[in-house]
Amino acid sequence: MLQYCCTEAPAIMFILMEKRKISVNVRREYLNKQFCREEARRLVRDGLLSGMSERQIAKELYFHAIVFYFCDKTGRFGQLKAKADPIDLCDGGDTKLRRAAYSAAWAADVPGHIKKLLGTIRGIKR
Repeated sequence: MLQYCCTEAPAIMFILMEKRKISVNVRREYLNKQFCREEARRLVRDGLLSGMSERQIAKELYFHAIVFYFCDKTGRFGQLKAKADPIDLCDGGDTKLRRAAYSAAWAADVPGHIKKLLGTIRGIKR
């Protein structure tokens, strides 16, 4: 897969890099931001992903958990729930639009707002 092409006179240099992709199952613990940060740190430390910051990874884990457990509890939006699990993480991150959604959910503290709907979930800290 061509990632980068640089022209330097007189030769053209191509750098080929293989993009990595991992799939992570949604976990209830991902409704906790601190847990998401720790998991993201582990994924980067273990060399499973590159080109994404730990914060980007944490936000994506968090967002997928919110969508999955909201759909699970309400019994609605089955297609959306199916897309939330597993979480596919790729080197370089997701589209700008999706990253904006992840950031909005992170900033809004969504589990704090829907906690009543979901019921008491052990281990969630606001």
